Amino acid sequence: MTAPDLGLTDLIAAHRLKQSYWNWWGCTGCDWRTKGTYGSEPTIETATEHAKHVVEQHTSGRHEWPKTTPTGFTYERPTTYAELEHMSGHMVQSEIEGWGVAERPPEPVWELVGIAQQEVERQRQRAEKAEATAAELEAELEKYRAEERRQLEWARHLARDDVRCPSCNLRYGERDQYGCVEPARAHEYDADELRAALEGEQQ
Repeated sequence: MTAPDLGLTDLIAAHRLKQSYWNWWGCTGCDWRTKGTYGSEPTIETATEHAKHVVEQHTSGRHEWPKTTPTGFTYERPTTYAELEHMSGHMVQSEIEGWGVAERPPEPVWELVGIAQQEVERQRQRAEKAEATAAELEAELEKYRAEERRQLEWARHLARDDVRCPSCNLRYGERDQYGCVEPARAHEYDADELRAALEGEQQ
């Protein structure tokens, strides 16, 4: 079973018929056009004729791989941008040095389309993966931030509880358990010192 030609499938999908003139149907992706009736929809025959035109253009531009030159050098079908770039260098060199047609690398027109599609898909997948990874890292970082905030708040409450009564030196956190120097006397804690402890201003 022959694998589907994704380059051709996408190419046909990129071509759209439209009425370009009063009685002409044209294509948005090539120079093909045919006569039609103004205000009508394209017929099956019109669409088929156009599809055949696209297929013929596609097929005539393809190359058989690998290509072996008379001197024994073999060109393999490029499957990555790096390989395509390397072959493009050979093409430029062949033009500059005037190589014979048989020695020149085939011009990978449709191969370029396929590689571009693969690269776009690869970049899309990489972007999606990077976005997902970034979201996971951000969620994990938020956990650390929440724990840091909890620990900071707890440390400030401990600092406030450690503020001392100037009369009896009792900690603020124990004020409800013990009285001051005199039973009827309330503890006295400095309000600014308590505030500074809660706001993290104490050293």
